[in-house]
Amino acid sequence: MYNTLIEKYEGHDELEEGKRENLMLDIINNENVESVVCYIQPKNNGFCQRINSIPNFFKANLLFCVRRQDHYEKHIASLFVFSLLTQKTNSFKDCIISSHFDHEENILLKKSILGKNVTIKKNSSINRSILMDNITIHEKCVIQNSIICDNVVIEENCKSSYYNTLYLIDCIIKENSVIQKNSVHEKETLPLFIS
Repeated sequence: MYNTLIEKYEGHDELEEGKRENLMLDIINNENVESVVCYIQPKNNGFCQRINSIPNFFKANLLFCVRRQDHYEKHIASLFVFSLLTQKTNSFKDCIISSHFDHEENILLKKSILGKNVTIKKNSSINRSILMDNITIHEKCVIQNSIICDNVVIEENCKSSYYNTLYLIDCIIKENSVIQKNSVHEKETLPLFIS
């Protein structure tokens, strides 16, 4: 079909000029032409991945969660602070952490991406999650495989039957939300209603 369209567009030398104009009108009027989809990828050394779902978005972001700083410098903008691994904060593993990150003691971060102005209070755990900008996570929260959008507050002293904590697994939290105390959510998009 592609060759047919090219031939119709360019025209053959054997065709007379009048027939060529009719073929162009056919193409313009979408007569006898199937739809064509074209993807263009500029030629450069970089990263390209098809992202058409939330799981693909999550996997694409996790590809950058590696320990080697030289890998980060090649592929990530200088906006990010790379691998905050010190003796004092050795609980951050394979994370990308942006500017103005504030945290208290006893937090655990693994394979996660944190945006600007993220605050995490003590005794919280975040694993394989994406936290966008301006997020506050209070004490005793467990978050796994979740995406938390901008301007979200997750309240403190939440309880679940397992860990006496707030527990979020495989969740998407919409922007400008507050997750209430005593919340346990799994495979949900929050908030569940729009006020």
